[in-house]
Amino acid sequence: MRSGRKKHGLHRTAYALLRHPFMAALNPNREMRMEFSSDLIIGSVLLALSLYTLVARQVAPGHFAKLEVMKQQWGEKKGVALHVFGYTLLPFIAGSLMLFNELS
Repeated sequence: MRSGRKKHGLHRTAYALLRHPFMAALNPNREMRMEFSSDLIIGSVLLALSLYTLVARQVAPGHFAKLEVMKQQWGEKKGVALHVFGYTLLPFIAGSLMLFNELS
């Protein structure tokens, strides 16, 4: 087979796709490396924590010892609201922002 790229027909289309920055993963000649940064890891852990607390609050609400303490100290509604904010919403927002900044 001849070396070099054919620039006509289907080969030209494939070549154009490989040169496109979003399709670089399709290029078999390009070395693919994934570097894990601390923001990527921490953002993923924060998202996992927020999803865990969201699901666990519905499945096993008695699982959270800190929730019971917050309910006793702040009252039923405020305790749940603070727990949802601190253990679900805040980690979700922080993790999403960290992942967005890292992957963009």
